[in-house]
Amino acid sequence: MFAFLSILNLWAMPDAKFENFTIQLDETSFASNKISLIKLVSQHNTFTSRQVKQTLALMSFASDRLDALQIMAPKIEDPENGFLILSAFKFSSNKDKAQKMLATLSPKKTH
Repeated sequence: MFAFLSILNLWAMPDAKFENFTIQLDETSFASNKISLIKLVSQHNTFTSRQVKQTLALMSFASDRLDALQIMAPKIEDPENGFLILSAFKFSSNKDKAQKMLATLSPKKTH
């Protein structure tokens, strides 16, 4: 399993680049600006479920987390680990919405 995660990280956003992204996201004031940044970064990167969860944690409201997930979901390299993402939501209604977004994803083929 750990070998798979190491291989997976070859394609998902590298940790150093992701750290820079999360610092910039954390320093961004308004949710709309955070969403714009997520859209921009998502155009040219893919993410692990762990990275998506960390990104969602930087959003203040569940509705903003759902918006961010909508953008990032198609770029998740390991959708089978989507259960990690669901823990970013407190209420079952939001977890259900997130689960529906993740349910449309299929595991990525090896590159």
